[in-house]
Amino acid sequence: MLMLGGVFGIALAKIFFVRHMAERRREEQALEEIPDHLFNQPAFPDRAEHHGLPFNQPDVWLAIRNRNVDLILETLGMQNTTPCSWEDGLENTEQRGVFVSPPIGGWTLVIGPRLPDLNDDIDALFRFITQLSARLGHVQYFHSNPALHHHAWARSEYGRIHRAFAWTDHTIWNQGRPTLAEAQLGMICPGYDDPAKAAESFGQPDFVMANAERVPALAARWSVNLSTLTAQSFNRDRGVAGDPRLPGLG
Repeated sequence: MLMLGGVFGIALAKIFFVRHMAERRREEQALEEIPDHLFNQPAFPDRAEHHGLPFNQPDVWLAIRNRNVDLILETLGMQNTTPCSWEDGLENTEQRGVFVSPPIGGWTLVIGPRLPDLNDDIDALFRFITQLSARLGHVQYFHSNPALHHHAWARSEYGRIHRAFAWTDHTIWNQGRPTLAEAQLGMICPGYDDPAKAAESFGQPDFVMANAERVPALAARWSVNLSTLTAQSFNRDRGVAGDPRLPGLG
């Protein structure tokens, strides 16, 4: 009887494992579903190209696959909120913290200097992204510092990181397999090794600058192509500016 129970238990475990792996593969494939037209973006976009935007290319932003702005504001712990245009919201982020955009397709952007910085605490950034996505679903984080060339990208779904990479003067976060979009853009993501050795081994000592400049193109393929935002929508659509109390940051 015990032997029969053991066999039955092993069979159930195998069925669970197979289903789990199939579900995980479906999730990964869904995350890789990128519209074909986004692959027409230049592989090495010059940051100056984005100066045609109604606003300057942000250094740090979130793309959240959720149109419920009220839920996003609640999750961010937003205080002193003010409905405003893109222009007013982005101009006042230094004082107010962040600007939450109106929905763009199925996505909502969060832009502003109060979002976690790479140089503060990478563990805090991990907690912030996972806690945000646990409530909001699919959350993406992008960072590109034009002066220091520090950069990062991450995407999490329902509290689990699917892919993340962050570089300051060395690799401080590298989790999950590189995505199709990263490969197509030629983005290089060394492991947790000495940065000089990493650069030498890849034969591209300038990969740091290249990665940083390609972050907007990666964002375009993963979620929202900022260069497609028009001056009309910039002037017409309204979002919310405010002061966040960010989850996961204590």
